[in-house]
Amino acid sequence: MTAKEETTIKTKEEFVRTRNGMKIQTITLPSKNKDNNQSEKHLIYFIGGNRVLSSSKDYSQNWNWATEQGITVHLFNYPGLGLSRNSSLIRSNRVKSGIAVVTHLFEKGIKPDDIILFGDCLGGHVAAEVHKNFKDNDVHLRCIVSNAASSLKQASLYYFGFIAKLKILLAPILKLILRIFGCHWKTHKIVNSITPYTMYFNREEDKTIKQPAQLATKIEKIEKSGREKDYQKKEVFEGFEEDEKFFKQHIILRKNDECIDPKKVDKDVHKLPITCLRSSSDDYTFPELISLYIRKVDKYFSEHGSRNNEKKVEKFKKSSLYKDFSSCASSENPSGALKSVELRAHIKEDQKTAVIPG
Repeated sequence: MTAKEETTIKTKEEFVRTRNGMKIQTITLPSKNKDNNQSEKHLIYFIGGNRVLSSSKDYSQNWNWATEQGITVHLFNYPGLGLSRNSSLIRSNRVKSGIAVVTHLFEKGIKPDDIILFGDCLGGHVAAEVHKNFKDNDVHLRCIVSNAASSLKQASLYYFGFIAKLKILLAPILKLILRIFGCHWKTHKIVNSITPYTMYFNREEDKTIKQPAQLATKIEKIEKSGREKDYQKKEVFEGFEEDEKFFKQHIILRKNDECIDPKKVDKDVHKLPITCLRSSSDDYTFPELISLYIRKVDKYFSEHGSRNNEKKVEKFKKSSLYKDFSSCASSENPSGALKSVELRAHIKEDQKTAVIPG
């Protein structure tokens, strides 16, 4: 492990090596201030696209707000990017890498209630799939999906502006392609409401994830439909109703003109960093909304309890998922070959179990 002092944030680089042959490069931004009344929070960031993260870069602009509030931020490179091993083409490997990072935190003694998955764009879909894999093992993690579509199929169809009839013809072809690359993800079947464990945001006038394809749009349609299908059913958390109502007002974000140089700003709001966004209906900045969500859920857990407990965590540590993704000495699998691991995939509405090839 190496440590480097950045301008304002000290970063730690580490490599997570798992029993199933993964090697994931992680970059940790330790919290600066710790609240003695609250356990330290750990936010795992799932980046969008194929961008590469480096321990030599300064991440102050995006993450100072978090580290100053006692949140440790965990960045990592997906397989095939940066110094992480294995194929970058098979998108299901990204889900596996996220599972490995979470499992590594469990090994360090960090509790599920203190872990927040935060995904941007494509990373939002990955974070949701990681959330679902742990939920299927009765371990519940908070998941914030930002800047994402309801599914990658919908994002593609609307991005290229296909006419309605052409959309119908292309949909099955796109579905097949996404299956081949392991990313036929239907995020709206995982995140379909605001709860203590799921939260979502989209952006106003987004030119990349257009409004009809956005996750927020799909969830609005689900609510209007009466949630008749099984995957549309809403989980009920008594006592969280007012918080849900509050956050519903702020799920759509817009540019924060106060921190944007009009001469340099990108024309697409989709590409703006976290700190350059605010609620479209109020003055809350995006970092403030994320912090509020974390605090309000912490309060909810203290008053109403969490779905996690020590017995569930101990049971999970005996599961095949934990054993596959737990750490090992690099000598146990020197080739770095990624073995096939069974993950929960959403193939149809009845949510069958599928084996996703590594």
